[in-house]
Amino acid sequence: MTTPRVPDPGRRAPVSVERRAAARGVAWGGVESLTSALVGLVLTPLVVSTCGLEGLGMWAASWSLAHTTNLLDLGVGSSYTRFTSQSIALSDVARLNRTLAAGTGFHLAIATVVAPTVQEDKPAEEVVAETAAEPEVVGARGKKEEGEEEKDKDKDKKEKKDEKKEKGKA
Repeated sequence: MTTPRVPDPGRRAPVSVERRAAARGVAWGGVESLTSALVGLVLTPLVVSTCGLEGLGMWAASWSLAHTTNLLDLGVGSSYTRFTSQSIALSDVARLNRTLAAGTGFHLAIATVVAPTVQEDKPAEEVVAETAAEPEVVGARGKKEEGEEEKDKDKDKKEKKDEKKEKGKA
């Protein structure tokens, strides 16, 4: 009868190549996240000082759109990179062409689905001006409160009178 081997606590098991690669991947993922956060912290005040709050809004909207399109990728981009690299390493031209065709076809299909949803009806300045305008007062039922419409009409009349006075002075 043989006795089972008891592991020596002073001796470490060799770390496999896969574990090291995984640890490197996790570390680089952390570096990427930290860098992304730092870039955001530095760029935000820079964008505000150069473009103003409206520019920051446009900047944030464009970044949101970019990150949303990454979700639509569904991991195909990573697979595309992997299989392209494998085909190049193996010098398999036929496989490389199939991979490129499949990846390009997928991204074109996504673009044809997403493109009709993007509309440019107004210049950005008009959209910003409209959103910066005074908001309507809306009640709990989704309608203007009683008297608010009358106040709006009175305000419009006053503004027209002021404009006439200004024209009369000129």
